[in-house]
Amino acid sequence: MSVTLAAPMAPLAMPGVRPVSLRRIASFAPLSLADESLIKRLKPRTLPTGAQLSARAGDDGAAWVILSGWCARTRTLPDGRSQIVHFLLPGDTIGLEAMRWAGDELPVEALTPVIVSDAEPLKSVIKLRLPEHRGLAKACERAAWCEQVYCLNTLVRLGQQTAYERLSHLLLELNTRLSTVGLVNAKGFQLPITQDVMAHALGLSLVHLSRTLRQMRREASIAFGNGQVELLRPDLLAQAANFPHVAAWN
Repeated sequence: MSVTLAAPMAPLAMPGVRPVSLRRIASFAPLSLADESLIKRLKPRTLPTGAQLSARAGDDGAAWVILSGWCARTRTLPDGRSQIVHFLLPGDTIGLEAMRWAGDELPVEALTPVIVSDAEPLKSVIKLRLPEHRGLAKACERAAWCEQVYCLNTLVRLGQQTAYERLSHLLLELNTRLSTVGLVNAKGFQLPITQDVMAHALGLSLVHLSRTLRQMRREASIAFGNGQVELLRPDLLAQAANFPHVAAWN
């Protein structure tokens, strides 16, 4: 039986605070007023756990901005075995890069209920290369580059790191990404997925993951419960995991 770490989805935005979509995209490049206005006008919709957010391989593909909830890019083998390649978090974009890359062929699945915006209006202006949206195009290019870095991090975690190092690196990566959009507070961040999903992403058995979590708790490097994870000794975790692998990433 899996242990659920799930917590309620984070609010889209507090009054007077920039929406998570704008915070994340603006972290990659300065945006024009036209960019910000276009992003703010995107219409949200709610999708259930298990919903597919990407198109079939070879299609031009839909474009989305995740406002709340978690998704993942997953490679599935013909016999049903699968591997989570990359987590997609609030503020992340799907299908907005100017040029397609191999990761676009991997289906994106909602791991939790999600709130997303149809980002086709952003995709259209990026394709037109309008000067007033140059910042938006640059930000989406940078976002796509970072997603490729995260996929490379997954490769290194699975191929070279111990269970302790894998978990440390992933938690630090998630903390960094969520911090960018204001979803980390004094008590850490919400982890709205089961330990089964975490084990799957890390290439570990559920027993091995649970053992590693207990070790981290005993040494007071993390605290977790009620869907919340707090990194008490990020310096210790970073030293163990050689975090980050790439210095110039967001």
